[in-house]
Order: sequence, then C-alpha cells, then structure tokens
Amino acid sequence: MTFHTEATCSADRASNILTVLGHTHQWGVNFELWLTQQGEERLIYKQVGAGAQLQRDPPIMNFPVDAPLRVEKGDRFRMVCEFDNTTDHVLQFPEEMCVTLMYHYPAEGFQICD
Repeated sequence: MTFHTEATCSADRASNILTVLGHTHQWGVNFELWLTQQGEERLIYKQVGAGAQLQRDPPIMNFPVDAPLRVEKGDRFRMVCEFDNTTDHVLQFPEEMCVTLMYHYPAEGFQICD
C-alpha cells in the first residue's frame, strides 16, 4: 500500500544552507523538499529510489560556500515523503520516518520542524 506524509514549517531565523539531505527507512520511495519564498514555491531537493537507497545512501545536495541557499525568517519548507508499505501493519516511528537534515550557518543551534 502506497501512502504519503507531509510536514510544513517556517524558518525561525535567517540562515545560509550549505547541505540538504533527506532520510527515510526501508519503505521510503520518494522524498521531496519544497521551499516557499516571497509567495513562490519551488522544489529544492528530490530523491526517488528503493527504500534501502533512501535509508543508507541518500543523495546529498551541496551548495557552494560562496553561494549558499539563503533562507529568510518566515520562509516555508514543505517536506513530502512517499512510502510503499509492504508489511501487514501500519508503519510508525521509529520503524519508518521522514526527516530532512541541513547544515547551515550562522551556527545558532538547531532549528527543528516537527
């Protein structure tokens, strides 16, 4: 059974993003990260593949240090994950997950979107 989940949140401060990667566990088949700035939404990261690939070897998107992805306070992220549940039960955390990891600066601690 295929299903998807989405999470949306706003950046709580301005930052410069250097690295983005998505993470699911073995049932993940599609991962997307969208960014809305000034009312315009655009896809900034996408990974399609078999579950083990998304879990153990996700692609890493790197932005050049001299040209990072600039995010302003209030810009919105939308994370979309699709799963192919081949089990006989509902998948829940920690068995499956949908997480975006980013490296950013200035380093002022974690920004968590849940």
